[in-house]
Amino acid sequence: MVIIREIEYLSIEYSRECHLRDIYLRKPLGLSLSEHDTKGEELQIHLGAFIEDKLIGCILIEPVGDGIYKLRQMLVIPEFQGCGMGTKLLKFAEDRCWHLGAERIFLHAREYASGFYAKYGYKIVSHPFEELGIPHYVMEKRIYSTTC
Repeated sequence: MVIIREIEYLSIEYSRECHLRDIYLRKPLGLSLSEHDTKGEELQIHLGAFIEDKLIGCILIEPVGDGIYKLRQMLVIPEFQGCGMGTKLLKFAEDRCWHLGAERIFLHAREYASGFYAKYGYKIVSHPFEELGIPHYVMEKRIYSTTC
């Protein structure tokens, strides 16, 4: 059973999260997760997907201000891709943003991942741009309260 929960900044689980981000998001690009990449993360919400004690995925929520939140560094390790883990992580993060008062969520999607986010209502709002040496899009989703 998968449990998604917050990862405390600078905890052992945070170290594992950084390790996964380095292996799966930076190394394939010939890069390493740097101090610059983690600057300001003490102010962000770190969510992890766990099976027992094994961290299998993560996503970060960065408060930008005025009801705007940025999702960052989402990943699911390869052996758990394609079985709904990314969807669970994304939906959990969106729910967390909604409870924080979000009106808008945005992210920088790698070009190949833009279709995944589009399935969940994210719209491309930029021209393609290069980040970390690969094409990205800014994508966003409006969050609306369902109060009566």
